[in-house]
Amino acid sequence: MQAGVPLALFEEYMLLDDTPEYPMDPVLLLKFSGILDAALTREAFERALERHPLLSSRAVRKGLRFRWEPSDEPPTITRWDYDANPSIFNSAGYPTLTRVDLLKGPGLRIYVVESKRENWTRLYFHFHHAVADGMGMLFFVSDALTIYGQKIGSISADVKLPEVELTRFSLRNEIGWSFKSYLKNYFNTWKTTWQHIGVYPRALVTPPPRGRVTLERDRPFIRTLTLSREETTAYVRRAKSLGVTLNDLALGDYFAALERWLTEVRHDARRGKLRVMAPINMRKATTFDRSNMSCCNVVSTVFLDRDRRSLRRSREEIVRGVADEMNWVKRTDQRYVFLLVLRVLRCAPGSLRFFLRFPTCRATSVFTNLGKIFDAFPAPRDEFGRIVLGESVLEDVVSKSPIRHKTATAVAAHTYAGQLSLCLHYDSRIISHEDAERFNEIFKDVMFDGLL
Repeated sequence: MQAGVPLALFEEYMLLDDTPEYPMDPVLLLKFSGILDAALTREAFERALERHPLLSSRAVRKGLRFRWEPSDEPPTITRWDYDANPSIFNSAGYPTLTRVDLLKGPGLRIYVVESKRENWTRLYFHFHHAVADGMGMLFFVSDALTIYGQKIGSISADVKLPEVELTRFSLRNEIGWSFKSYLKNYFNTWKTTWQHIGVYPRALVTPPPRGRVTLERDRPFIRTLTLSREETTAYVRRAKSLGVTLNDLALGDYFAALERWLTEVRHDARRGKLRVMAPINMRKATTFDRSNMSCCNVVSTVFLDRDRRSLRRSREEIVRGVADEMNWVKRTDQRYVFLLVLRVLRCAPGSLRFFLRFPTCRATSVFTNLGKIFDAFPAPRDEFGRIVLGESVLEDVVSKSPIRHKTATAVAAHTYAGQLSLCLHYDSRIISHEDAERFNEIFKDVMFDGLL
C-alpha cells in the first residue's frame, strides 16, 4: 500500500463517526488456557503486521479529504500481569480500553494479559473500525496465530499463509454498482434510499443530548450469551426446519427480544420503529473477488425496520418476515445502496459529517454476524473442536461491535468450536449491568421457546 491513499467510503464514515464519547473501536478477545510464549507471540504479531499495512497507518487530513500515511509509531503490543494487578479488569471482566485516535497513531493496539498463577492468557486485539471490518480483523488474527503455531511446532512449516493482494488494495473502494445501475433498479432502491436519509427509528433508551454525554468509565462492558454445543445444534436445526438461515433466525429473535425487554424490563410502551443495522460482507459481492484483501473495510450495511406492534406477532411470523426481507435485499442488490448514499454525501464537503452529527437516531441497535470463525484454521483440535497451540487451548472468543450516540446496544454473533456466542456490548451510562444481563436471559428465552 502506497502512502497518500485516500480513505474508502466506509473508512471515512467510521472515522467521522468516531468521538471520545463513542469510539468506533471493535475488539476481538481470545481466551487461552496456558501461557503463550512472550517472545514468539511478539514475533508473530510483527510478521502478521507486515502483511496488513493499513494497521500500521494513521489518517491525515489533506484538504477536504483524509488519506492514509504510515504512522510514526507502530501498533503497540502491551503485556499485563494479572497476578500483580488484578484491578486492571472492570466489573464485566475486561481491562479498561482507552480510545484509539486514528489521527494521532495507528488503528490497532494489542494487549496480552496473563496469569501464571491461574494458568491462562488473554489476547485483546483493539482496532479502529476505519482500518478493519470483522472479516479483516479475523484475517489478521488468523495470520498471527498461524505464524505463532508454526514457530512452536503445532502447525506444519509447509502450511502457507493465504495470499494477500496488496497490489489490488484500491479495489476495496469499488462499490460494484454504478449510479446507472441504481436508476435501473429505482423501483426497489427508492425505498431503501428514503429509509437511509429520511426515516428515523426510535432509540432503545433515550440518552442525554450529545453535548452532555460524559465519557464512559471502565469501558467496555460486554455480556456474552454462549450456547452449549447441544443448544447450538438444536438452534441450527430450528433454522433448517423453518427454511431460513441461522442469521435470519437470530435476527428475528433479536427483534423479539428487544420488544420484550422494552416491555418487561424498561416498562416502555412508547411506539416507534425499532431499527437494527446489519453489516454485510462485500468481499464477493461484486465482479471483483476481494476475499484475499488485506485487513481493511470491504463492507456495507442494511437496516431492518420493525414497528413495535408487529413484533407482538408469533415468533415464526417475525422470523419469516426478516428472512423475506433479507432475501429481497440480496435479490435486488440493496446492499449497494448504503455505499452509494455515502458516495453522494461525500461529493459535497461537510455533508457526511453533518449527516452523522444530525441529532436523530440512525439505528436502534446493531446485529453483526461473523459466522464460523477459525473454522478452517490449520491447527490441531481437542475433543471439543477447540484450537490447540502447544500447551495452550483457545477456549473461547469474544467479539465487540462499537456503539454510537442513540444506538445503545450492539450484538456480535459468531460460532466457534460448535458453540454460538452472542456478545452484547452496551452503553453502561444508560443501561445498567443488571438490565443488560436480563436482556441476555430474555434473548435466550426467545431463542429456545418451545425448542428444548
